This record gives sequence, C-alpha cells and structure tokens, in this order.
Amino acid sequence: MLVAGGLPMPVFEYRVVVDGHVDYLDLAWPARTVAVECNDAGSHETPKAFRRDPMKRNRCERAGWDYLEYTWRDVVDGPCEVLSQVAGAVERAG
Repeated sequence: MLVAGGLPMPVFEYRVVVDGHVDYLDLAWPARTVAVECNDAGSHETPKAFRRDPMKRNRCERAGWDYLEYTWRDVVDGPCEVLSQVAGAVERAG
C-alpha cells in the first residue's frame, strides 16, 4: 500500500541499536529515520509487549526516529490517512 502510494520501498525488520538495546523496526526508511510499527493483538498485547513497546518507542524517538504506530484496523479502515501520515513523515525527513 505504501509503495503503491508513491513511497520508496522501506526496509523490513530494520535493526536499530540505541543505548545498547537492540530493537527491530517493522518498516523503516533509515536514511530518513522514519519507522512504522505494525501492531497486532497477538504480539503487542501480551504482558511482555506491554512493558517492552513503550521503552522501544522512547529509545527510538530519543535517537531521532519519527516513530509511527498502526494497527491492522487502521490500515483497513483508513488506508488514505495512514498513507498520508507516513508520506508526510518521509517527505519531512527527506
């Protein structure tokens, strides 16, 4: 959807190290420090994820990443808004 909407191909599962912590970003445009995290109930609503996810976001934002999060419902119900938000972030950083 993002590439079809005119964005460059992102890197999938991009490895980022911040303050000695290794995290993986679902989608990333590393040269522009834009990350998109795709959250689903199965992997992001566990007690472990509940503790891990905010710290990951905080680390990435402190390191200068524009960190956007979406659920599958966001993509299904509002693809134009998701595309607009991600494109805006990528364009601002470019």
